[in-house]
Amino acid sequence: MAISKEQQARLERLAAAPKEEIDTSDIPEVLDWSGAIRSGLYEARKEAITIRLDADVLAWFRDHAEGGRGTSPKSTGRCGSMWLRMGDGGPDE
Repeated sequence: MAISKEQQARLERLAAAPKEEIDTSDIPEVLDWSGAIRSGLYEARKEAITIRLDADVLAWFRDHAEGGRGTSPKSTGRCGSMWLRMGDGGPDE
């Protein structure tokens, strides 16, 4: 999405301004980002790999993937990626 010359100039002025001069009183600082949802504009780079999993672990991922058991490998992989990013709540917990 292109921005106008005026918008570009405003962004450049803002980027050059010292932090103390930027008024953020109308937008309180967010300190807890644990519930944040990544924008649909970002898509992580994917790589195809082959791993061996115990049958019960694979069953857990399939049961928890979007759509439940019998879902596509793509949604099972998404479930696995989410679990790895979160670092808890996986098959053993």
